[in-house]
Amino acid sequence: MKKGKYFIIIILVLLGVVMLWYFHDVKINQERKYYDIWNIMLNKEYHIKSINKLVDYKNIAKINNKYYEFQGKYTNFWDILKEAKIKLSINGNMVPQGIAFYDNYILITAYDGDAVVNSRCYVFNLIGELINEIDLKTTSHVGSIAYDAINDFFWIPGEEGKLYVYKASDFIKKLEVIPTYVLTGFSKGLVNYEDKTKEQISYLYVYNDLIFVGSFAQKAKGKMKVYLIKNDDGKINLELLKEYVVPSLVQGVTIYEEANKKYLLLSRSFGRKNDSILEVYEYNDKLTFTKESRKIYYLLPPLLEQITVKNNELYGIFESNANKYSDTVDKIEDICVFDLQKIIDFE
Repeated sequence: MKKGKYFIIIILVLLGVVMLWYFHDVKINQERKYYDIWNIMLNKEYHIKSINKLVDYKNIAKINNKYYEFQGKYTNFWDILKEAKIKLSINGNMVPQGIAFYDNYILITAYDGDAVVNSRCYVFNLIGELINEIDLKTTSHVGSIAYDAINDFFWIPGEEGKLYVYKASDFIKKLEVIPTYVLTGFSKGLVNYEDKTKEQISYLYVYNDLIFVGSFAQKAKGKMKVYLIKNDDGKINLELLKEYVVPSLVQGVTIYEEANKKYLLLSRSFGRKNDSILEVYEYNDKLTFTKESRKIYYLLPPLLEQITVKNNELYGIFESNANKYSDTVDKIEDICVFDLQKIIDFE
């Protein structure tokens, strides 16, 4: 009698395991179907080439295995990802936005998702140890941070279109920083998508003596301005050089130089269940942000924020691991390092 009872229990356990495996497989197939539909929609929208190479399984050991499942969901995410080893060890209520490098430090800006405390800048060493946490004395979303190597400043966007300019070394030594300059009047036409009566600089980037500032637009096209940074006897001012109409959903911009060519990359994202898009354009005097001028795009997990170039690699952060976005489809809690050689290999 006991043997028969044990036999029935074993059969039931095995049946349960089979059922769990079956439903897990169904769920994975449903997710893949969802992403296939989304990717087809993107391809129809842009009518441009998107590389879809085979996965390089030799790289698996180099990358954090927790992202292994993503290689079947996102166009080339696994192929262009080099590593993801530095975890964004910040308060879960804080929402990471910007990333920049300074000497042997990584700086991450973040705002409070609960809107209780001021925005912060976190300083890490190159192995991810937290060195400093700075109160930025603003509740702005601090959507980017950019290092100005010529003037040794950090630039961070503030509330209502302000530009905060800080002495770079203060971020390593101090717990609170005071802007050396607060610039206004350079966000004209950059509309706050949540309140169109206000101006907002959503992202910025410094390239040599140029600063790019832009506005996030959810549905319509956005705008990006390029200024010349002028330092006249210790006084910083900006001279407008150019304005661009850019796609919707832009979160960050950076430039990469390779073989006498320059490439401008955009990060675009919005929504917990929507793919992020990494786009590549050739940066020259004829630059336009159109379907025809875009060289290639890559689909990445949701909520990609600022991107930046360091040592021929592209670094990107995602806001999906913040408590505010706890229901994100696929979370990224680490700084991602992407292979720029593979990204621009679109010929």
